[in-house]
Amino acid sequence: GGNTTRMTLSTRVETENLKAQLYGQYYDFNLFSNFTYFLDDPVRGDEFEQVDNRSVFGGNISYQNDVAISEMDLVWTVGGEFRYDNITEVGLYKTEDRIRHTSIRDDSVDEIALGTFIDFKLFVNEKFRISSGARIDRYSYSVNAARIENSGTGNDVALSPKFSTAYRLHERAEIYANY
Repeated sequence: GGNTTRMTLSTRVETENLKAQLYGQYYDFNLFSNFTYFLDDPVRGDEFEQVDNRSVFGGNISYQNDVAISEMDLVWTVGGEFRYDNITEVGLYKTEDRIRHTSIRDDSVDEIALGTFIDFKLFVNEKFRISSGARIDRYSYSVNAARIENSGTGNDVALSPKFSTAYRLHERAEIYANY
């Protein structure tokens, strides 16, 4: 048994060319389990508690426009997004009668994700289109754990290019190639 709570607030604005969204979420999870009863601990039992308490904040924005080039249409989109996870407690505890007696994991985590992208879609004619773009993401984290070897900080950046072509055979069928 246990308890869980999730509350979310989100707002979105759209115009002909601009889309923007902001959101926030509170999540609280607490679960007690005992799958093996007294297999590992014949005195106190094998009950354990899982805990996850976090707040998440984020948003995204994109701008899209189209341009006519000769007899072709080009639709381009540029945008970005962010997300911040403030995990105040993520833990695993040994319990007896739902009272903690041993900590297996007791951590707090901060995660930040930032991303930006650009996308181009060239409609060569009614049946053939080419799409190309790129996305850059940066992730950062900081973990504060009860066990020092599980603590630390770090970050990384990922570049994700893309390219695709599509040909419409029929109004319900296309062939395409992606990279």
